[in-house]
Amino acid sequence: MERLPAKGVNPASRTITQHIIQTTLEAISKSQLLIQSIKQIMQRREMIEAPMTMHKFTVGEAVSFSPDKGQEHSRGDLFEVVRLLPEMGGAPQYRIKSQTKDHERVVREDQLAPA
Repeated sequence: MERLPAKGVNPASRTITQHIIQTTLEAISKSQLLIQSIKQIMQRREMIEAPMTMHKFTVGEAVSFSPDKGQEHSRGDLFEVVRLLPEMGGAPQYRIKSQTKDHERVVREDQLAPA
């Protein structure tokens, strides 16, 4: 930065100039912090608003359920999709309700088939 010559410089002008420079540097620093905060907020928002994986079945659709080995289930029961859930382990999930019994369960998409 170029320095002003010492002769003919009003001390009050120098003080004002130094104050302006200091205030400007503080404003730049605060602006940088604000920009960082905005970036973090936007990243969080993107994570929250990230689209869910496409589901094969829709709410209200009738489906049949094929349990994993060891899971309790009556064969032939029909279920209704009551809610689409986020994926877990790379597979979309659903909350389904039995059409004949009074219970609901959470299942993976690969455990369902159209009724």
